[in-house]
Amino acid sequence: MNYKRIYESIVARGKERVIEGYKERHHIIPRCMGGTDDPDNLVDLTAEEHYVCHQLLVKIYPERPKLIHAVVMMSGLKHRRNKLYGWHKRRAMLSRKQQFIKHCDHCGCEMKMTKLYFDEVTYPRRWCSRNCRTEAGNITKPCQQCGKLFTSKKHKDRSFCSHNCVWTYKKENKIFNIRLLSY
Repeated sequence: MNYKRIYESIVARGKERVIEGYKERHHIIPRCMGGTDDPDNLVDLTAEEHYVCHQLLVKIYPERPKLIHAVVMMSGLKHRRNKLYGWHKRRAMLSRKQQFIKHCDHCGCEMKMTKLYFDEVTYPRRWCSRNCRTEAGNITKPCQQCGKLFTSKKHKDRSFCSHNCVWTYKKENKIFNIRLLSY
């Protein structure tokens, strides 16, 4: 089988057309073999054609370890067929482009989000900033002893603004069990 002829025919077809949608840029003469980034040495191919071209380059030049490495990187850990590779690449590009608007759980401001997964997974980010996250986790309530407002974490059940208020409350109410009340 004449792999070089097949490779050249794919490259020639890529030069003659304009691809709509997802495409990948391919170096006709690979950079590891002295190819440059000049427009004459670049061609736009579909993901399937790009994958096949790299497979053909390995068959044409089997002694080039960087060409083999390129095919391995394109294939992932398991060997994939070119159709499956193209399908995955197009789906990945589509998923990166999908943006939606979500509102901060604390202040309600709009956040532009990019969907990272192919399926309908909810995005885990709930707050627009670290300040909103911190404020959302806090509550403000009055001290049981002095009545002054203080900030506490939602998950901590605090009733006093300071240790002094705790000790004052214990002395006034004659509570001697240390663990009964906490700051």
